[in-house]
Amino acid sequence: MSISIITPDLWQEIVAIQTEVYGSGFHEDLDVLKSKWLVSPETCLVYKSENRIDAYLLAHAWNSELPPKLFQALTPDVKGNILFLHDLAVSSRAKSLGVGSLLVSQLLTIARTNKYTKVILVSVQSSVAFWLKMNFELMEDQPINNSYGNDARVMMFIL
Repeated sequence: MSISIITPDLWQEIVAIQTEVYGSGFHEDLDVLKSKWLVSPETCLVYKSENRIDAYLLAHAWNSELPPKLFQALTPDVKGNILFLHDLAVSSRAKSLGVGSLLVSQLLTIARTNKYTKVILVSVQSSVAFWLKMNFELMEDQPINNSYGNDARVMMFIL
C-alpha cells in the first residue's frame, strides 16, 4: 500500500473510480481532470494496493476563495497561494480503511511544504462530516456555482 503522485499511465483507473464513486452526476471528462493535474502535478495523488489504484485525490493551485466551476478545464497558467482540493474519490474496495484520510493528510503536508496558505474544497454528496473530522471549516455565505448541486458546501483548512 502506498501513496504516490499521479503519472500519465494511471488515468484509465482514475476515470473508472470517478465513475464508480460519482456516477453520471459529477462525472468530468478526462481532459478536464487532466487539466487540474497539469496545473499542480505535485498535489495530485493516488493510493495503490495490490498493484491497483483504490483512490485518488486531485488538488490544484488557485487564486480565490470562490471555487472554480465544475466541468471546466483549467488553463495551465493558473497560479495562487490557495490550494483547491477538487476531488477525493475512494473505490468501494477501500471504503472504511482510512484511505481518504491518508490522502488528505499527505496533501496537507505537501501544501505546507509548498507554502500554500489554505486549502478550500466543495463538499458534495453529504460529505461535510468527513471534512469536519479532517479539521476543515464551513465557509458560511460563500457563493458557489450551482454545478456542484444543492447540498454543496464550501469548506476551508487554514495552513
